[in-house]
Amino acid sequence: MWIKILVETEYAYTRVELRDDFDKLKVETNNLKIATILLNAKFQELLDNCKCLIDQTTEILADRNNYYFEWESNRNILTPRPDWDKCFHMVPNWKTLSIDKTSEQLVDIIINEIVHGNTTQNNNEYFSMMTRDKNELHEKNMFFKQLCMNPGIEEKFIKNRYMRRRITGLLIKDIWSNKLFNENHSENKANIKLTDYVFDYLTEKFCSKEIAIEIGYNIKDACNRYRNSYEINLFWQILTGQMEENVYHYEMKEFARILQYLIKL
Repeated sequence: MWIKILVETEYAYTRVELRDDFDKLKVETNNLKIATILLNAKFQELLDNCKCLIDQTTEILADRNNYYFEWESNRNILTPRPDWDKCFHMVPNWKTLSIDKTSEQLVDIIINEIVHGNTTQNNNEYFSMMTRDKNELHEKNMFFKQLCMNPGIEEKFIKNRYMRRRITGLLIKDIWSNKLFNENHSENKANIKLTDYVFDYLTEKFCSKEIAIEIGYNIKDACNRYRNSYEINLFWQILTGQMEENVYHYEMKEFARILQYLIKL
């Protein structure tokens, strides 16, 4: 019996902690609770600071956007703006080219126009041959009359040579030079109309009427594309009868007179 009581007592006390160990665990628990409370307080403080920073950042971004829009508005209103409408008569299709473009982009368009001519060139590989009709220009202008085909003939196409500004300018200069030379060395010293001379010049230069017609169409296309060039546009206006040929001769005489004056200086 005593053995039984001893076994039961030993079994009961195996699950009992020592008082010292209990006190130590209680102190550690209290310390952990205090540390947790302090950490929660610091976390809450950091959370509040984070929310404050987010609010301040949002306000700064809103102010930045407002300042940017104000700057854009003032730049458009207060900065002196070029009168781009002046380019309307100088640059073909200016209205279309200038839509939704900044000043810098418009400057690029004008530079490209000066260097290469019209920014939009005729990309067709062939020109449709004009038909001769009762149009006054076709009837009275020998140059255009030679370029037109008679009605009823099957439609023909002319190759597009994509003439550049420099080539067009050199060809026009050569036409004027040869015309003046022929006039000065002719027996009767008669003046030849430019409209009567150009096609004959092209036929003689290229030794072919077909090539002369082809070059004639390409001159027509190039003059329309490079009409912002004064020399090319003057040639085209005289060729189409919009201006008297005397204007060209008068300008050449004035240029020669000024050049002689400068040489004397």
